[in-house]
Amino acid sequence: MSLDELLSTAFGPYLATVLGFGLAVLLLAFVLREHERQSASIAWVLAIVLVPIIGVPAYLIFAGRKLAIKARAKDRLQAYAQHRDAGLTGMAGDIEGIMRGYGMSGASAGNHSRMVTSGEEAFAELTTLIDRAEERIDITTFHLGRDHVGRAIVEQLAEKAEEGVEVRLLVDALGSIWARFGLLAVLE
Repeated sequence: MSLDELLSTAFGPYLATVLGFGLAVLLLAFVLREHERQSASIAWVLAIVLVPIIGVPAYLIFAGRKLAIKARAKDRLQAYAQHRDAGLTGMAGDIEGIMRGYGMSGASAGNHSRMVTSGEEAFAELTTLIDRAEERIDITTFHLGRDHVGRAIVEQLAEKAEEGVEVRLLVDALGSIWARFGLLAVLE
């Protein structure tokens, strides 16, 4: 069966409906993330939901223009060559220059890294590092579960915060979705 025959049967309109619905849902996610003008967001949501055959193409045509205008209006990255640390060469110097060009602090001395090869070793290393922290703890993670490991880490961070250590925990909204419900309350 050729593609033309397949699309001319009942499967074609079904496929178009499913793809159109998926595109509408995707566009709704983009619209709901827009916070500048809530009235415009509400209007786009209504257009996409109530009249999707017109609302979806209109959003793609007109809102896409708005995103391009926003992208052009953003400040360009400063020429990072002026921010390069003369002591760093190659990729390290490039990264240092980009960080400083964005106004971030550069690399600091005295850091080291070590490869861990198992989850148990990573957990032990993390708890040791949290115990040794005296001023500040910065942790970024994709997944923080509501299991015994996640609870142990959060409890240990809460104890360090009570001791006066600044604790900053950045978790991914999707990867740690269940951790946000109750588990992280002790850190607030």
